[in-house]
Amino acid sequence: MRFRMAILVFFLCAWVSAYAEDSLEYKVKAGFLLNFIKFAEWPAAALGDKDTPIVIGVLGDNPFGPLLEKTVQNREVDGHKVSVRKYKQAKDAREAHVLFIGMKGEQLAGALKALEGSPTLTVGESDAFIDAGGMVRFVIRDEKVGFEINPASAKKAGLKIGAQLLRLAKIVGAKGE
Repeated sequence: MRFRMAILVFFLCAWVSAYAEDSLEYKVKAGFLLNFIKFAEWPAAALGDKDTPIVIGVLGDNPFGPLLEKTVQNREVDGHKVSVRKYKQAKDAREAHVLFIGMKGEQLAGALKALEGSPTLTVGESDAFIDAGGMVRFVIRDEKVGFEINPASAKKAGLKIGAQLLRLAKIVGAKGE
């Protein structure tokens, strides 16, 4: 009986530890999503007036859970409130200013294709994200969250990535650029 209890406690502790690490990773990534807003420039028409919120969207799998909403709660950037929206289809996500895409493979390629021409800063974490035309990809290096940026993809969407953000990133390009 004690042996079974010890095994149960071991697995419970391992699960709690894994959950805490995942939560920390996505808490950091949520913070990055908020801060990307401060270091990117959108066309004036994309931001609207001060009553128009800046939208951070999630398309596909949502690894953030409630962390993203908690991170942006009561936040403003340049007088715009920041809000979070979840989308089921890429065509609806064209209104987002920053969009985390939790997809891979054909779904990812289709989503990025549907977003072409919209001033949406696309962010993902799949290995093929940049090659598929994404703009910012989260990476883990030395147990820390970092990111890669493809400025050419951002420029195609009418976005400008600030020099301060570019200095923190690994600059990459999609195939064929």
